[in-house]
Amino acid sequence: MTPRALLAGPSRSNLPDYHNYPQKQADALVKVGLLAKQPARVKDGVQTVSGSRYSLTDEGRKAYRTMSPAENSRLCGGKSKVVEITSAIAPDKVEIGTSIEVRYTGKVVDRPGWDDEAVLRPFFPELLSTTNDQFNNYNIVTLTKDGWTVTH
Repeated sequence: MTPRALLAGPSRSNLPDYHNYPQKQADALVKVGLLAKQPARVKDGVQTVSGSRYSLTDEGRKAYRTMSPAENSRLCGGKSKVVEITSAIAPDKVEIGTSIEVRYTGKVVDRPGWDDEAVLRPFFPELLSTTNDQFNNYNIVTLTKDGWTVTH
């Protein structure tokens, strides 16, 4: 549900397909309405070539979440809830700072209209694959003085 964000910027469209993966990702985001694409002349080293410039649409700006560092920024939509914890193995002694891996089945709720797995998943394999809006995932949780907190 949280694809890496592709920011507005130059993308060359005259490279062979295997070099154009970032452009294919951006074009998938254009197809679902998160980015707009404009033909543009872009710098390629010392020369200027035909290419495309991408920018966030209104829907894209609503979905964009700034993170630090910037390359961790994301396009987010919908929410998920835990349906079932499938495994969580804690050590014998649990104290503040203890971390455990929790595997679970979740369900996507409030999925936005732009979240089309058929369009996005081929170019964003990190997206969780869902069946009937359900998915399997894991998180690392750490015990703090305020209780368990998701740390990854």
